Amino acid sequence: MRPSLQIKGLGVRFTLADGVSLSRLLLLVPWVGLYAAGSGLALAVMAAIVATDLVDGPLARRLHTEGPRGRLLDAGCDAAVVVTAGLAAGVSDARYLLLPGLAVVCVASWFGGGARAGCVRYTRLGRHDGAACYMLLLFMSAGPLLPLRPGLRWTLEWVALCGLGLLLGASTAENLLATEVRARRAGERRRVGSDMGGDPS
Repeated sequence: MRPSLQIKGLGVRFTLADGVSLSRLLLLVPWVGLYAAGSGLALAVMAAIVATDLVDGPLARRLHTEGPRGRLLDAGCDAAVVVTAGLAAGVSDARYLLLPGLAVVCVASWFGGGARAGCVRYTRLGRHDGAACYMLLLFMSAGPLLPLRPGLRWTLEWVALCGLGLLLGASTAENLLATEVRARRAGERRRVGSDMGGDPS
């Protein structure tokens, strides 16, 4: 029996892995407050958020509850964390507003590609998007605890943002190309099936 929770009236069934994914949104609330206050505790909360991202996938596979809906929920929660964190950081440093913009474009291409191809798949680069984003968020959260000179911190932040931007851009391009290839293959299979079905012999 698969462990899950059925919400009456909505027809929605949540698994334990789904709950772990959604917990990121709950942890995001105190993180925003701690980050805005310049507290080093923001690092501990962000580490907990990252831990949930590392656990939900293996947990779903272990309990045999993995599926497209779970992957979409996982990606959606990751996007919510990145966008919210980028906006929170952008209040004091406009450079970080690049982060939510890039994340939205990348996730939109992933969701759109999945809808067009009829399936949701991670590309090779796409598998590393979340890890790169979370590494930057951990660095941001650790700010009050790192004894770095302002000039060095500023340079490191720019390098991290530019590197992440290149990765997200390349990942988006790869996803669009992979979607086009899958869509063409699906179209060819449909045409072959139609031809075989219409063959009078």
